[in-house]
Amino acid sequence: MLTTFLLAHPDATTFECKAFIYCNTTNNLVVGEMTIRRALSLIGFSRKIVSHTATQAFAPINVQLSFNFWTMPFPYGIVNTPRSRIIDSDECGFQLSDINRKYGYSVSGVKINTKGNYSKSTKITLIASIEAGDPNLPPHVRGSRENPRIWFRINVKLGTTIKDYRSYIESLMDSLPNNEPQRTFIHDNLSSHVHQSVRDAIHERGHRVVRRPPYYPSDAPIEYFFNTLASRICSNGGYVSNVGALIQLVTNALNEMTTTNGYFDHCGYPV
Repeated sequence: MLTTFLLAHPDATTFECKAFIYCNTTNNLVVGEMTIRRALSLIGFSRKIVSHTATQAFAPINVQLSFNFWTMPFPYGIVNTPRSRIIDSDECGFQLSDINRKYGYSVSGVKINTKGNYSKSTKITLIASIEAGDPNLPPHVRGSRENPRIWFRINVKLGTTIKDYRSYIESLMDSLPNNEPQRTFIHDNLSSHVHQSVRDAIHERGHRVVRRPPYYPSDAPIEYFFNTLASRICSNGGYVSNVGALIQLVTNALNEMTTTNGYFDHCGYPV
């Protein structure tokens, strides 16, 4: 009975589990928290952080766009587009306070108080793109599955304008060799990313672009790439105290990330 309740309401609290058992047993059974926890352990349940999907994702138009993205070919989706031909792009921000160490050790009852970066410090914006890599290329060749290309640009400012994003995409395409096969660029629905001038720049180079469905960040390989990057930055940035050092830290972490195919695989992109 408890298993059924938690499958229907996985974010239920221990108190709600107790209330459910009380209301659904013939003798109004009252159980304690430890009893609930032991029962959950026995049936293989453990407490986890809840991952939320935006309510807007379930709007009919967005459900349809998500369906189109995964079940239809270009220009509506990525069916018949191998992941080796896809370049996923997005942006994220970092500021000095993000890398303040959140945990430490002290004796029981003693508070930890150390110096850290102020929460309203200068923010940097990272624009980045990743590919899964071509499995047909030799491992030592740039662009292969074992040696994929990662493009990025760091701006010391908040957000990205249309001009910024177009300039970045044009620079990325300038770096591609003359014999580069047609690429499918995918990105989110941020206004600076979907502007007509950005699409025109991509089409003029013989490539194409598909929007990822809105409110579905789990469909974006680069979101998982950013998560890995953020984890590395927080692990190694405890003593960074100025923007220049933060930029160097981010750059070093990006240069150390050498595989990306797993992110595409996790999202379900066709091989």
